[in-house]
Amino acid sequence: MKRADSAGCGVLTLKAAVMFLLIWLCVFPATPAVAAGKKASPVQLTARVVTAPSGRMEVRYEVRNTGQEPVYHVTVTAFLGQDARRSDPYGQITPGQAWTSYSCDFDPASMLPGNYILVSRVTYDDQAGRNHSGYDFYPFLNRSGLPAGQQPPLEVTVAAAPLNAKSIGAATTKYRISLTNNHKGPVQAVLSFYLPDGIVMDETERFYELGPGGTQHDEAPVRLDAAVPPDRYPYRAVLWYTFDGVHYSRLLQDEAPVEERPVLLIAFALLTLAVAAGLGAWRWWRRRSMGSGL
Repeated sequence: MKRADSAGCGVLTLKAAVMFLLIWLCVFPATPAVAAGKKASPVQLTARVVTAPSGRMEVRYEVRNTGQEPVYHVTVTAFLGQDARRSDPYGQITPGQAWTSYSCDFDPASMLPGNYILVSRVTYDDQAGRNHSGYDFYPFLNRSGLPAGQQPPLEVTVAAAPLNAKSIGAATTKYRISLTNNHKGPVQAVLSFYLPDGIVMDETERFYELGPGGTQHDEAPVRLDAAVPPDRYPYRAVLWYTFDGVHYSRLLQDEAPVEERPVLLIAFALLTLAVAAGLGAWRWWRRRSMGSGL
């Protein structure tokens, strides 16, 4: 019986050691080699908007590499309501160089009057093949718009819940979205999210239909897709729609918080360890009782 008791204690000790190792790896993971989203992007996007002699709105872009390494497959895309323009991929920008050969234009005369936001996006790959994005936002009025200081009649709020980088399994959360239609008619709206590197939303463009006075609530799942250090990362969202011959756009600026809460993992791990130890002790006691009965 002493040999059996010793063997049982050895098994319990081995289980405890393995559990402690798992706790250590979960709560104190190795520092990642690359931390996406923490540092400012080395690629700077500048959009210069001018009025051409023809009256068209011309957008001239400069993409400058201020980093220490080259970037690859650079692409610029311009979004203006339902209209989108995209450049051909530009192969490589070396450190200190700029790409200025891309421009696009829009015809304000063919657009509805109202408040617009021109969204410009640059995407590129680093030397490791990871894809990155950067944005520029340019609000303007086309012929007429809302009076200064007046918010669009379609109200929208976004509550960004924190992401826990040390959560069990994948780090996920949900952003809560609320919309209220103060128009006297139905509205079809688009809400587009522009998130920092490492924070991913599978459906960044979301569509809503609201009746007069209607309210709608939505949840957008978000996850960490890279090793992002704890911080508050700025993100943007653009709401746009048309109503009664007028275009409305609104730029929402908020922060995506990333936190580390290892206490939750420690509590879970200790509970798991206690349950395993209790189960092992019960099995040992049961074997001993059965042996004594014999």
